[in-house]
Amino acid sequence: MQDPDAPVDPQSLPGCGFAAYAGILVVFGMLGLVGMGSATLSMLQAADEVGPAKLIPGGQVAVWQMAPMRKAKVVEMTEVPLAWHDESAMRDGTTACALMDDRLVRVADGAGATLAYAAITEIEEQEEERGGITVLTRGTGPDGGAVEVPCTFAFEEGGDKMARQLRSEQARAQPGSAEQGLDGGGADQRPDDEGDPDLDDGADDPTDGGGEGGP
Repeated sequence: MQDPDAPVDPQSLPGCGFAAYAGILVVFGMLGLVGMGSATLSMLQAADEVGPAKLIPGGQVAVWQMAPMRKAKVVEMTEVPLAWHDESAMRDGTTACALMDDRLVRVADGAGATLAYAAITEIEEQEEERGGITVLTRGTGPDGGAVEVPCTFAFEEGGDKMARQLRSEQARAQPGSAEQGLDGGGADQRPDDEGDPDLDDGADDPTDGGGEGGP
């Protein structure tokens, strides 16, 4: 008497049974391939949706994230940014903006751009889809030509904060450029740190009409 728990040998089955068994194996194999394809597609879509990261203090940026900027020669090896923003899909710093002590820098596709705060002529905030914002900073480059540096932020990732900090740095580098305040404040009455003391440059005093700075 045959053991009911013994594995079934496909060759011992009748012709139609063997064909059905083979068909089941093919179906399960196809389901497995479909599952693998769906998982891969989901991973690729997730990578595309990562998008820009929140504006953070430069001290929180990893060394490897700054590598593309250093390779593009817009940041020196020992420099640490005041604030940094990653726009790359994989958050690896290949597309990013940074506020340095004396300039705004950006890297994208291996190419770097630099704009000194003293050479800024315009800072424009452009609204993007889904509540995002692009901060366009224009000015004169080291060679005397026009320079435009875009920094793109998703919703609630600090685009407005970046613009305020840029205006503060511009006013500090260009005395008298602000409409209000002797320290380069401007008319904005909100603290530029927004609760994050690491991002407050401390350049402005709300008591003198400048309005941006924290304590």
